[in-house]
Order: sequence, then structure tokens, then C-alpha cells
Amino acid sequence: MTIPLSCYIHIPWCIRKCPYCDFNSYAITSCLPEQQYLEALKQDLTIDAPLVQNGNLISIFIGGGTPSVFSAKTIAQLLDHIHQQFSFDPHIEITLESNPGTLDKKKLRGLRSAGINRLSIGIQSFQDNSLRQLNRIHSAKIGQQAIKDALWAGYQNINIDLMYGLPHQTLDMALRDLTLATEYPLTHLSWYQLTLEPNTLFATHPPILPNDEIIFDIQEAGYALLKKAHYQQYGISAFCQTGYSCLHNMNYWQFGDYLGIGAGAHSKLTKQTNIPLANETSGIDTNRPEYFGFSARQRGESNRHASTIHDCCEQRRQQSRKPKDEGYNRTRIIRSHKLDRPEDYLQGLQTHSFIADTRTLTDQEIPLEFMMNVLRLKQGVPLNYFQKRTGLPFSMIQEALKKAQTEKFIRQNTKRLCPTKHGQLFLNDCLQIFMP
Repeated sequence: MTIPLSCYIHIPWCIRKCPYCDFNSYAITSCLPEQQYLEALKQDLTIDAPLVQNGNLISIFIGGGTPSVFSAKTIAQLLDHIHQQFSFDPHIEITLESNPGTLDKKKLRGLRSAGINRLSIGIQSFQDNSLRQLNRIHSAKIGQQAIKDALWAGYQNINIDLMYGLPHQTLDMALRDLTLATEYPLTHLSWYQLTLEPNTLFATHPPILPNDEIIFDIQEAGYALLKKAHYQQYGISAFCQTGYSCLHNMNYWQFGDYLGIGAGAHSKLTKQTNIPLANETSGIDTNRPEYFGFSARQRGESNRHASTIHDCCEQRRQQSRKPKDEGYNRTRIIRSHKLDRPEDYLQGLQTHSFIADTRTLTDQEIPLEFMMNVLRLKQGVPLNYFQKRTGLPFSMIQEALKKAQTEKFIRQNTKRLCPTKHGQLFLNDCLQIFMP
């Protein structure tokens, strides 16, 4: 079975750093090195392309930061270079994240001409007071205009990010945002709760957030409202109209492969065991924050809860260990991470290296990695995906699955492996069962 391949491109700059954001992003303080960064991305991609065994891309996601600070011309040149290195699936999904304050009709038309066929707009709220508290650069009016302009430009696949649990937010305020969102012909909504993440301004100076009872009421009423508007919940924070689930996120959650290009980007590639890799270390260090937040930090939408898994499992972290020689099958899973700081990443143009670290997952670590992803999907995955996507026997997770079923975290039949509603609510507890 060929494992699907996606490509993630990280553009780390934004107009202003949001106080809740723990992504690898940086406020623009001087001249934006757009052309230099484009050349670095192209060189990074050219270096990494030979590492990929399946050269057919099903999705490209350009995230950040705020990728829409770059010109449509730059995005077109980037996509052209990717196409020179890889074949594109006939139904490839190409997403660009954007901030309403950086969009206008001309740029939207240009981005669409460049090849962007799915637009993700970071609305967060339709209420000016909430936007001010989040230190967003756009107003409610500008947010709505960005949606209207995207529709005018001909985008037929549009996601917006909306947050709930905002400072001083009431149930009525949260539902007002959702109701307004459903009045537009949007194909996808990423509706997620504001959380206070370490190393953010909100963590240092926490705002007053709604209590758990209000959050519960918002969630219950919000789910009902979205269901009535024909949005299907397929992930923890992901809602779509029929046929419009995010292919890129689905590939992550179904344990597909992805190539990460750009400052701080992460890759996961499945390889034959006889292919040598330079600069490879064995095992992953679960003391590293990105171990539990690797994918959430670079997907942009619908994936902002991985750090809570990290917190939950903190006391059970382990130092990395070398894999046993006898435990390996015909495949191995390689994770790599690019240099985080843009200035360090740009130095790669001279050193011809953009890698911060590369490591191989051990057989004992793969089950947790697999479950961390597939349990984000409400409908789960086919039961045979574990063996097909990891190269490991199903027997490796049978004991843990039985325990998870006993705890009513998971339901399993002969064809599918799915989380229960209880399992998704208490995902952290469920994942502890699969810790190595």
C-alpha cells in the first residue's frame, strides 16, 4: 500500500504576534526578506525531494505565521518549483492560510491564479471587542469583507478559523459568531477553544476566560447549531460540508507521510530499511516539546490541542533510547525538523543544510504516534491501517487496545478503529495507555 504524501510549507512572519499564539511565528520588524526566503524554500525542497519515495502529492498546505503577507507572484513561483520536483494528484488540495488584514480582491485573484484552490482565513471572531482582546490586526467588518472578497474571487473551498472561550465571552457571544459564519457558503469551519499555551503573552498575563460550565454550554449549543447548518464534525475541532474535509489534515490524522519545508517545519517519511539517512539519530526524545506538538505547530487549523497531550503525559516522558536491531521490519518512520529561527534557516542558503535534527522512531514509540493522530478523527480509521501505515504487526497494540476499550475510550469492530465520544473528551487519558 502506497502511503499518501503531503507537503507543508512554513512562512513564519506575521504583521503582529498574537498573544495566544505558540506557533513558530515572528512579527515583521523590518524589511520582509521575501525573495531570499523563497530561494531558501526552493533550495530546501530540492535537497529533500530525493528522500521521498512516493513523489505524488495529494495536498500542499502553506501555513505560518501569515503566508498571505507574501505576494501572489512569490506563491506562484513557489508552487511552480514544487511541481518541478513532484507530480500533483489530479485532485490535489492546495491551501494557503491568511489573515483578513492582508487580503484584498487583487491578491485573492492572484493567489487563485497561482494555484491556491483552498483558502483558510483566520477570522477568530466577528466581534470587534473580542478581536481587540486577541490583538488581531483586522476588525469584524474587514473579516466579513475578506470572506465576501474570497467568494467574489471564485474560491469554492473556503475554511475560516473561529475561536470560542475568549476573554469575557458569553454563550450568546459565541453563538453569534457561529451563526454569522453559517450565513456564508463556507465549506469548512475550524472551531476551537482558546487555550493558554506556555511561552505566550497570555500565559504570562492571563485574561479572564469563561469557566468550565460556560465552555460546556458553548460546546453543546455550538455543535447543535453547526449540525443544523449541515456541518459534519469529523475531527476534534474540524467541521465540513459533505465532501469538503481537509485532505491535508486527513492525511496527517490517517498517519500519512508529509514533507515539511521552511523554518521550523516538521517531516514524517516512511522509508525502506536499506536506505541510509545522513545525520540520523535513533529514537525520539519525548522530553522535547515538539514530540507532542509536532503536527499542531505547523498545520494551522483544527489542531491546537496537541500541547495538552504533552502536559498530560509530562510525568511519563522518557529519555530517547536506541531501537532494538531485531525489532525492525521492512519500513521505518523518520521524523525531521528544520531550523526554527528564520535567520538561522536563511543561513542554509550558504551552508546548504536546513535540518535541525533527524530521528528514527522506535517500534515502541510508533503506536503512540499512530494513536495520537487517528484518534483525532471522529470516524477513526480502517483497522488494517496500523499495519499498512507502520509496517508493524497489529499484535503490538492489541493489549493496549483492550485496555482502552475497557475504559470506553475506543470502540473497535472487524473493520474500523474509532474513538468514542468519551474517548475524544478524555483523549489525553486514552493516549497514556499507548505510552512506550
